[in-house]
Amino acid sequence: MNEIKVEPRTVYGMTRIYPKCDKAKIFAEMLGQETFTPRNIQAIIKLGYTVSAEHPPITFGVAA
Repeated sequence: MNEIKVEPRTVYGMTRIYPKCDKAKIFAEMLGQETFTPRNIQAIIKLGYTVSAEHPPITFGVAA
């Protein structure tokens, strides 16, 4: 299944999206980043992946 898990965390009042599973960590490594931007998440969704967070439970929508 094409799904990645992420973990949103609030750091100094800003929400950061951290990779949680191995696939997400590979995406972050390819991007040369430790966290994902909203633009990164939208690009991953366009590649056909589902992006979800367990705490709090969030499923990121499909890009239009």
